[in-house]
Amino acid sequence: MTAFEEERARRDDELQKIYDDQQRLRENLKALKGSAEERALTQRYTQQLNDQETRLEAIQREEADLETKKDQAQAELDKTKKPAPPAAPAPAAPSTAPASASTAAPQGSLHNNVLSRT
Repeated sequence: MTAFEEERARRDDELQKIYDDQQRLRENLKALKGSAEERALTQRYTQQLNDQETRLEAIQREEADLETKKDQAQAELDKTKKPAPPAAPAPAAPSTAPASASTAAPQGSLHNNVLSRT
């Protein structure tokens, strides 16, 4: 797992915890009636919700920044990856075999044949 993925996983975990806690706070707010003690709890829960909303906004900005950094890092990586040049054919090895009869000079050259006719 890359550092970007690990950071994203940490943020996702934090987001889930905040959402779960907000659900709990909302349920608690519904149960409160309106006595003086309950009003104090209402203010406390409302402040917690406000703080969590601020943190959610910060996480969203951080995730956008992280995504931008990830894209930039990927672009840099892509720049450094150049396609490999095509492989050049291997040079032909010099032949060490003796010349065959078909490539050797004919035994009777044209010159010799002409001379022998005269």
